[in-house]
Amino acid sequence: MPRWKKENPGKSALGMRGWLNTEKGKLYAEQHKEYMKEYRRKKGKDVREKQRNYYAEARLEALVHYGGNPPKCAICGESRLPCLSLDHINNDGSEHRRQMEKEYGYKLGGNQILMWLRKNNYPSGILQVLCYNCNIVKEMEKRKNSLSQTN
Repeated sequence: MPRWKKENPGKSALGMRGWLNTEKGKLYAEQHKEYMKEYRRKKGKDVREKQRNYYAEARLEALVHYGGNPPKCAICGESRLPCLSLDHINNDGSEHRRQMEKEYGYKLGGNQILMWLRKNNYPSGILQVLCYNCNIVKEMEKRKNSLSQTN
């Protein structure tokens, strides 16, 4: 559990659950539910579009940081943005995600990892930019090597 939740149990979601069971809490929940339905009906499309753009910019920022400007694959030089991905250099992505899970108290994935990178000033020596083809080839070679070592 994150430190803030431990220090402020009454303000966290767990503390709110007790309040939501009171008469005032139930009334608030019903009113808020109606408000959010209307809000999503009116502005949902705009909010989703802004969110998509925000995460696209965050992805591009990470790709530029780790792959140069313009970003390109570290192995073959592919530079088309839809083809590029972030890859853990030392094949320790699952271990890295487990460390982040301990830090946050829940699993991070996709866009949340981009936000983690931004928050931590893009740590060096962890990631590189690879195109999806080179990323798959790297994974297949790793699996082939691990099979040959076990036999």
